Amino acid sequence: MREILKKIISIWGYFLAIASGIWLYFETSDFFKENQLYFIVGSLILSVIAYYAFEYFERKFKSKSFKYSINESLKNIKVTIEGMDAKTKKYELLLFLWRIKIEEKKLENIYSGNWSLKALETYEYSRYVFGSILKLLSEEDTYNTLSNLDFWAADRFGDTDFIAMNLDASKRGVTINRVIILDGNILENPKSFNKEITKIREIVNEIKLRMEDVKNLNNFFYISKNYLEESLPPVPFALISDKKSINYMTISPSNLSDKNPEIKIDIKKSKHEIHYDINKNRFDEIFFGRRNKLLSVDAMKALIDNTK
Repeated sequence: MREILKKIISIWGYFLAIASGIWLYFETSDFFKENQLYFIVGSLILSVIAYYAFEYFERKFKSKSFKYSINESLKNIKVTIEGMDAKTKKYELLLFLWRIKIEEKKLENIYSGNWSLKALETYEYSRYVFGSILKLLSEEDTYNTLSNLDFWAADRFGDTDFIAMNLDASKRGVTINRVIILDGNILENPKSFNKEITKIREIVNEIKLRMEDVKNLNNFFYISKNYLEESLPPVPFALISDKKSINYMTISPSNLSDKNPEIKIDIKKSKHEIHYDINKNRFDEIFFGRRNKLLSVDAMKALIDNTK
């Protein structure tokens, strides 16, 4: 629309210029002929002034239009948030808060002229997403999760110190129930899996050191004899619900070993919605159905310490 308007104004300007020239010629023909050099120079000067004036006002208009677009976006976000009920849209609002806080920090950096983006590895980024959502939860929430060795094996410190995120959540009263699935073949043939045994030992020792006897935080290990099937995507996944059973949320990655993995965050209004229900059944089958086969952190440490 703006481009069409500019063309109309340009054509109208050309028309006025030609019409004015014709009018000047006929109305002041002798004077015009005697002083045509002055007219030409004057016309050129006026054209240059008009050109730069047009450029100035166009830049000013663009600057205002940028601000207008930003304000319109902020206004739309505000209208959307005001229309959301805090009780029935709890998790939607929490995710809004998470993303707004992130973008607010980015905008501060952009304003200061210094903005950088961190490039994270796949599992590092997945822990960042899981941990960021943990940070949003409160004592009304329960966080049930099924994970595997790969999720925990890489660096767990710095900006993605996932254990620290768990500890902070537990202090706020979030109930965390976790099962880490391990491949039974690794423990049965430790000499063939030295690297994996070392990783397991590091993870168990770190969890014991930093997460032992933490209120609301229940960590278990499950040694699977059918690991390939029981650790299929979306493992690692998390099921989040509030104690009032009004809001439900799932964090379910695709296969994180794929070239272009993704992490889906679905908000549900019923625990019987298909995706939530499927993942809940997988978690319940191990956490409740095989409770006698789950190993505490101490039991897992004793087992791994005796593994040669």
